[in-house]
Amino acid sequence: QIIKTTENSNFELCSENLDEIIQQIPDDMKVAVVSVVGAFRTGKSFLLNFFLRYMRHGNSDDMSENWMLKDGENMSEGNMNDPSSDNSNLSFGWRGGEERNTTGIWMWSEPFIRNMPNSSEKIAILLVDTQGMFDNETTMTVTAQIFGLSTLISSYQIYNVDKRIQEDNLQHLALFSEYGRMALEKPDA
Repeated sequence: QIIKTTENSNFELCSENLDEIIQQIPDDMKVAVVSVVGAFRTGKSFLLNFFLRYMRHGNSDDMSENWMLKDGENMSEGNMNDPSSDNSNLSFGWRGGEERNTTGIWMWSEPFIRNMPNSSEKIAILLVDTQGMFDNETTMTVTAQIFGLSTLISSYQIYNVDKRIQEDNLQHLALFSEYGRMALEKPDA
């Protein structure tokens, strides 16, 4: 976890955890941060585990689907509903049901080093999971702040939507994007 939410709706940077990850990246290497945001209970952590499978077993030279089955046919990595499964160090944790599982912002503990497309230059890819939005415990302010923080640190952000895009999804995206834009603006002198 790189950012915790506190009981009084503040954020706490977990600098030791972040430093451990960043120290694995050579100083002169480019970095791409891929984050997933969206409503709670919509499969953000599950989706990131799918990305982890690809980063571990897939490559751009092999367009087959073999990487999908390398860790087994069932996508059980991170399943907190299965007490017999001890794979919390191998995946982002997720669970079925109505209670939230992810709080704050989590970054995978190691970068994935890949070649840039059509180049020999290397890039470090970091995967980021975020607390779900719109649960019954989180204020709209904290939800917007998590979305904004994730937007600011990400090279690529995936807005995970359940089933199909609805008008309210687009309204939330516009609202949170405006928060991010305002955070980047220089204050008037």
